[in-house]
Amino acid sequence: DQIVNDLTQYHTEAGQLEEIQAEVQEQLRHCTHASELIHDTPDMSVSQRLTFEREIKDNLGTILALFNKDSILRGHINLLHQKILTLLPQQKQVIAELKRVEDYVFHHIKLARGRLEERRRKP
Repeated sequence: DQIVNDLTQYHTEAGQLEEIQAEVQEQLRHCTHASELIHDTPDMSVSQRLTFEREIKDNLGTILALFNKDSILRGHINLLHQKILTLLPQQKQVIAELKRVEDYVFHHIKLARGRLEERRRKP
């Protein structure tokens, strides 16, 4: 029974990791798209620009919410969030920061998967 419980928990947690990874990718895709629009449209109205900046902030907020329990990860993402908001006019730097967020988050998801695999293999 314990093995079945462990396997069930493993699949649940692994499924959650997949969902989290997909959600992070989606939010980062939206951020990238919005920041590209800001960059590629120099004559964009102030209100349009503010709308896109708010969208980026919301997308990053969604990522932060997914990792509320991990204070270290939350700290890193918060720092990147602040950097991104101050760097919005410099498109290449924004994309680099978004990539950093993605790499950091996916590294942690990979580590979590490894821990789940280890737990599953232990009798």
